[in-house]
Amino acid sequence: MTKIGSLFLFLSLIFVPPAWSMISVQASMDPRKVGLGDDFTFSVTILSTEIIQVAKPRPPDLSGFELLETSELTAVAPKMVQTPQGMDWQTQRKKIYNYHLRPKRGGRLQIGAFEVVVDGKPYNTQPLVIDVLAKSQAASQRRQRPSDDEGMPPGFGFPGSPSLDEVDKAEEEIYNQLLQRRRQQPQKAEPQLRTLPKNPNEAFFIQVEVDKTDVFEGEQVTATWYVYTRGQMETLDRVKFPDLRGFWKEIIEEVPTIQFTEEIINGVPYRKALLASHALFPLKPGVAVIDEYKIKSRVRLSTGGFGLGKAYEYTKSSERVEVKVKPLPTEGRPGSFTGAVGTFDVHTSVDTDVVPVGQPFNLHIRFEGSGNAKGIELPAITWPPTLEVYDTKSESKFFRNGRSYKQFEVLLIPRKEGEVEVPAFEFSM
Repeated sequence: MTKIGSLFLFLSLIFVPPAWSMISVQASMDPRKVGLGDDFTFSVTILSTEIIQVAKPRPPDLSGFELLETSELTAVAPKMVQTPQGMDWQTQRKKIYNYHLRPKRGGRLQIGAFEVVVDGKPYNTQPLVIDVLAKSQAASQRRQRPSDDEGMPPGFGFPGSPSLDEVDKAEEEIYNQLLQRRRQQPQKAEPQLRTLPKNPNEAFFIQVEVDKTDVFEGEQVTATWYVYTRGQMETLDRVKFPDLRGFWKEIIEEVPTIQFTEEIINGVPYRKALLASHALFPLKPGVAVIDEYKIKSRVRLSTGGFGLGKAYEYTKSSERVEVKVKPLPTEGRPGSFTGAVGTFDVHTSVDTDVVPVGQPFNLHIRFEGSGNAKGIELPAITWPPTLEVYDTKSESKFFRNGRSYKQFEVLLIPRKEGEVEVPAFEFSM
C-alpha cells in the first residue's frame, strides 16, 4: 500500500488544485472475444490540443501473446468547440499505436498497462481483459463492418483499430471535461512590466516583459524579450545576452531564426519577433537586476512610397529591470519545508504490490508544477524496520511551458514476510 500525507502550503496557506492537462492516454481493443489462433488489435491513443513529444509506448508483459505487427498513425484536425468566450476553433492532435496480437492460449487473458511518456511525464493506460475461446472464429463472424480500408486513412484500416467515430466520441468526452475545467481557471495575467518605444522614429527597439517584479527568494520570474522593427531587418547579430547574475536561469525558449508578426503600438505599425524567454529564480534576498539584451542589425526603412531606402546599421539594448526579492518568512515554517517555492503536485507509485522477501522494488515520488522543482529535496520519511532503503536516485527537467518536475526513485528491500506499508510523508511549499 502506498500512502501520501496532506500537503502543507507554507506561503499561501491554501490548497491550489493542480493545473488541468490537455493530454489523455487511452487503451482500446477490438474485438474483446476471439478464438485461439485468431488475431486482434490493441491500440494506445494519445489525444492533445498542443504540440507534444510522445515516446513510443512501453508495453507490459505480453508473453501470453504473439506480436504480429505494429503500426502508427498521427492525425491533426481543427474542431469547433465551446469556450468561455464563445465558439472557437481548436487544433486536436492524436497519435495512435496499433499492436496486432494473437493469443497463445485460451481462457481469460489480461493485457496490462502500457506506459507512455509525454513531454517527460509518464502516463499509464488501463489494463484490459480479452476472452480467448477454444475454437477459432471466422473473420466474417468476428467483424460485422464494411470493408476495413474503405474511406479510412492509412493505419485505421488495420484490423481491429479504433474507428473514427470511437476516437471522436472519446475526444468529445475529454474536451467537455477540459472545457469545464478551463472555465474555472483564471485568465493569464498581464506582465507587471512591459517596456515601450521611447522614439517612434527608431528603426527598431527591444522590448522586455517581466511577469513579476516583487517576489520571494526562489519564486519564479518569467522574462521575455522581443524585437520590434519598422523596416526590413537584413541582419541580426546578438551582441550581448543578459548575464542574469543573481538568478538561477532555465531557458523556456531561445529562437535560432526569428519570425515576425504584425503589431501596432500607439498607432505605429511594427513587425514583432520573439528573441528569448527565460524562467528566472532569484538566489538571495535584495534587488536582482535583469540586465540588457543587446543586438546589432542592418535595417532598411521605408522611403514613404512603395520602396525601401538605404540600409543603415544600428545597435540597440533592452532596458534593465530591477526585481525586489524578499526573504522567505521563518515564522510558521514547518520542519518539512525543503525549499520548494511554487505550486506543485505530488504523485507516488511502486513497481509492484507483490514482491518476494529480499527482492528490491522501486518507490517513485514525483513533484511537478510551476516553479523550480530541481531545488526540491526528498522529504524526511520514517521507514518501517521491515524495509531497507538501498539506494536513492533522482532526475529533473524544466519544460518550455514553464513547468518542471523532479522525480525520486527509492530502491527498497523488504526484509520480512507480510504486508508492509510505505509510510505517508509531509511536503511543504
